[in-house]
Amino acid sequence: MHPKTGVPVWKSKKNPRLQCVPDCGKKLPTVQEDPWLVSIFTSDVSLSNYTYKCNGLIISPWLVFVEKLCTEESNVMRYAIAEGNRWASFVRNEEHPYELHNVANTFHGQQETILQMVNPLILSASVRPICLPPIPGTGTMTYYTQLTRYITTLDNQKIYYLVNISLEFLKQMKLFEINAQRGPKEGLN
Repeated sequence: MHPKTGVPVWKSKKNPRLQCVPDCGKKLPTVQEDPWLVSIFTSDVSLSNYTYKCNGLIISPWLVFVEKLCTEESNVMRYAIAEGNRWASFVRNEEHPYELHNVANTFHGQQETILQMVNPLILSASVRPICLPPIPGTGTMTYYTQLTRYITTLDNQKIYYLVNISLEFLKQMKLFEINAQRGPKEGLN
């Protein structure tokens, strides 16, 4: 955040690199859905009719984590990422209630895929990343979903983490995120 204006530094056209660390893994009591949840849609050949494919997890303003089975399509133009947990099909150029994001690149691991967005997400209380390992040793670990766990801190706050992800994939993902912040033209191909 810019110290005087409070506007995220990465919104500046002169400097697209993120200058602050997003507040990951926190779900405020006023937010109904998990704020790191997004929906992945794929289009038909015309690139206009989109149907729900799977859910993904925001891991940074630029990157979304999905299971590899969700990304069988090689043409990134056929993907759309909608903020939140959405299922209803839509037509791209007709009115719909979704906040959509285009995919610039993909990185495939053995069981996971990272989708790099053309533009970063605008983070807020209802749109924020899940935390990545390592998970701190303080607090009580609780099962949440197959891919996520949360710890309850000493001050009774729940912090959610993505788990069941290989260290090698985490290393590759960090490199991918660095490239993502440079923009889609300079990202991985």
